[in-house]
Amino acid sequence: DNLTFLNPQGELLLGWRQEALMGKNSHDIFHHIHPDGSPYPVAECLIHHTLGTGNCNRSYKDFFVRRDGSFLPVALASVPILREGRVKGAVVTFQDISERLQAEESIRESQERFHQLFNIARDATFVVALHPSGRFGHFLEVNDATCMRYGYSREELLRLTPAVINPPEGQEDLERLAREIMEHHIRANRFSFPET
Repeated sequence: DNLTFLNPQGELLLGWRQEALMGKNSHDIFHHIHPDGSPYPVAECLIHHTLGTGNCNRSYKDFFVRRDGSFLPVALASVPILREGRVKGAVVTFQDISERLQAEESIRESQERFHQLFNIARDATFVVALHPSGRFGHFLEVNDATCMRYGYSREELLRLTPAVINPPEGQEDLERLAREIMEHHIRANRFSFPET
């Protein structure tokens, strides 16, 4: 896939001037290696696949190598250029997804911290669905202390509702708690968006 055009935004992202790349194999220059250092075979390249098959291809996470040797995470789309039914080339569009990957990593780290804190709690702690009808649904998450206290595995509890493990004499309290949570949520929402 010899390059015939690179727009100014592509030059900025890759660090290459269009003139330096014209007529050169783009895969060999900036798509030939994975971030872990392993080679990126041409046979696995979506752009080459488009050139060989005439099919459109899309990747939501790929990497190009910048001129300075650093890696640019990209989402890319490869669309064939067809003339008289034959593939004559491909138009490749790509965008920098660095911010998206950083956001995803922050979310992962936050979730890991939550699960660590959630599971070290000595008290039975759980997350449960609340139906619009004002009743508790199934457990969405439980910590280790909940499993030990009630004698169920995590998998078993995630198939149950609080009503199943709550003693019969506590059912009324459970229903009242669900109603109070629902009413508080409705009131909070009502006051969050004052009328203008």
